[in-house]
Amino acid sequence: MTPMVEPIRGRSLVNALAGLPRQTVLVDVSAPRAVRRSVIGGSWRGLRWVLAACALPVALFAHGDAEGRRHDIDIREADAPAALRKLAEQTESLLLFPFELAEDRRANRVVGRYTIEEALARLLDGSGLVGVLTNQRVISIVRVEPTVERGEPMTATTETNVLPVPSRTPLLRRIGATVAAVLAAPGVFAGESGDAGSGEQPIEVIVVTAEKREENLLDVPVTMTAFSNQMIEELGMTSHDDLEQLVPGLQFQDEGTQTGQGTTIRGIGTRLAGETVSDLAVATYVDGVYTLGLYGVAPNMFDLERVEVARGPQGTLHGRNSIAGAISYFSKRPTDHWDLLVHTEFTDQFTQRYGVAFGGPISENALFRINGSYYQGDGAQENIGFGNDYDAPDQTFLAPQLRFKTDRMDLNLRYTSLNDDGSPRTQVLLENVDRSIPQSRNPNPAQSLNAFYLWDGSIPSVPADCPPGRPAWECGDVKNVLNVNRNSVGSSTAEQTTIAFSFELNDNYTLRYNFGDTDNFSDVQVDQDQTNRVASADDPLRAADADVPLVDEEKHVLYDYTERSHEIQLVSNLDGQFNFIVGAFTYENTSAWFVPFYVHTSRG
Repeated sequence: MTPMVEPIRGRSLVNALAGLPRQTVLVDVSAPRAVRRSVIGGSWRGLRWVLAACALPVALFAHGDAEGRRHDIDIREADAPAALRKLAEQTESLLLFPFELAEDRRANRVVGRYTIEEALARLLDGSGLVGVLTNQRVISIVRVEPTVERGEPMTATTETNVLPVPSRTPLLRRIGATVAAVLAAPGVFAGESGDAGSGEQPIEVIVVTAEKREENLLDVPVTMTAFSNQMIEELGMTSHDDLEQLVPGLQFQDEGTQTGQGTTIRGIGTRLAGETVSDLAVATYVDGVYTLGLYGVAPNMFDLERVEVARGPQGTLHGRNSIAGAISYFSKRPTDHWDLLVHTEFTDQFTQRYGVAFGGPISENALFRINGSYYQGDGAQENIGFGNDYDAPDQTFLAPQLRFKTDRMDLNLRYTSLNDDGSPRTQVLLENVDRSIPQSRNPNPAQSLNAFYLWDGSIPSVPADCPPGRPAWECGDVKNVLNVNRNSVGSSTAEQTTIAFSFELNDNYTLRYNFGDTDNFSDVQVDQDQTNRVASADDPLRAADADVPLVDEEKHVLYDYTERSHEIQLVSNLDGQFNFIVGAFTYENTSAWFVPFYVHTSRG
C-alpha cells in the first residue's frame, strides 16, 4: 500500500481548516483504510479533539459567504454527493464531508444565481443534511435529525456525538458543523489502535476512473495513488521525476534516449526499444487514450485535472501491456465559465518555466481551452570537460481543445505539440575505473579497449580517493557532474490528437468512443565513453594525454514511432450490484529504434 498518500490527505485537511488561498478543487482525496493505519502512531481519539479546538476560532472567524457573492448555479443531480461536488466546482469551493454521510440522501434541483449559502440551503432542504460555509469557501456537511417539535432546538448527529445546535443560530451552527467535520474525520494520523468498527469516516474522497467509471477511491479494489489538480499545484509537481518521488515503487526511463526498462512499477518493466522490445509492463493513458511512449506526455505537469497511478496487474481493463500497473493523465477540459491559469517558476539551477491556460464558452454548446508552456534553462549536469553542459531543457508546448456539449452528448477534441531542442541528460559513473589495465570487461571486440587506460583526467561524480571498483556512495557524496568531450545534442518532437465522445442513450446506458493518433520522433547525441580524452595532434588514432590507442565514443539515438487507436464502449449505470462495460479496441503501431555508436579507436 502507499504511505505517501496519507501525508497528502493530512495536508489537505489542515489546509482546508487553516483557510489557504482559494483554488478550484476537484474534491475528494482519500486512501484505503489499510494505508491510514501506517503513517503516524498515537491516539487519534485524543488528537481529533485538539483539531476540533483549533477549528473553533476558524469557524468563529469564518462568518459569511465571501461578501454575499452570487454564482451561476445549474445543478440537476438528485444524488446528494454528486450535487454537492457540482456545487463545489461551480463556486470554486472546497468540499469537506464524510462521503458516506450523504451517499443515501437526495438533493433538490437548483438553477439560477445564488450565494453559496442560499444554494446550499435550497439544495439540501428536506434531505436531513445541513451545509455550513466559511469565508474561505470551505463547505462542511453534517447530518441533522429532528428530535423535537417544530420551532425548538434540533440535534446534529454524526457518527460521533455532537452537542445540540439551535436551528436558528447560523454562527453556532457553523461552529458545530466545523467541529463535527473534524470529529467525524477518519484516522488520517491513526495508529494501529484504530478499529474497523469504530464508525470513523473518511473526510475527503478522490473520484477516479481506474475501472472505466467514476468511483470513490475507497470503493475501487485497486492499489492506487491519485493526485488532484490542487495537490499537483500544492506539491509543486512539474515533471515525471516529481511523480516518481511521490509514488512508491514507480520509476521512469530516460525519456530522451528511450533507454532503460521503460516505466517500472514494483521492479517490473520492459524496454521500449532495442533487441529486447516486447509488450510493455506499464500502460500509459492520456485522456483515456493508450500511448506507447512517455515522451511528450503531460510536460511540466501543467493544467492537469488529475493523475492516477494503479499498481499491480491491470490486464482486465487495460489489456496485456499493464502487467505491473497503469498510469493515467487527465487534462483539464473546457468549461462553460471563463478562467485563466498562469504558472511561472525560477530555480537556482537557472531554469525557468512559463505556462498559460485559458478558456471558456464560444456559444451555448461550444467551449474551448488553450494550454501553452515554455521550459528553458542551463544544464543541470555540469560538464567540466570540453563538451557542453548536459540536461539543459528547451521545450515549447501547445495544446488547444474544442468541446461541444449538450444535456446528453459530450465531444472533446484535443491536439498537442511538443518541440524540444534542449541537451539531454546522461548517466554518470558510480565508481572509479581501474586505469592500469588496457582491456575493459566488455566482451564486444569493438569496445574491448579500456577508455580510461592511463587517462589522467578526473571522474568528478566519484570521490577522488575512492578505490577502483568500490561504490562511490561508500566513499562520500555522488555528484551529478561530468568530464566528457562530446556535446549533448537533442532535437525531438511529439504530436498527439485525441477525440473523446460520450452519449447518454438513456438514464441507464452511455456510449463512449475514444480515438488517438500519435507521432513522435527523437534524435539524441551524447558522449558514450565517459572521458574527456581527445586525439593527438600528430596521430588521430592515439590519445593526446598518453601514448595509448584512442577510445572516443559517441552515442546517437534515433527513435521514431507512430500509433493510432480506436475504442468504443457501452457503459451501464443500473440500480443494484450488477453493472457492466462492453466494448472493442483496435491499435496499430510502427516504431523504429536505431542506435549507431561512432567509435574512434585504434587497435594499437
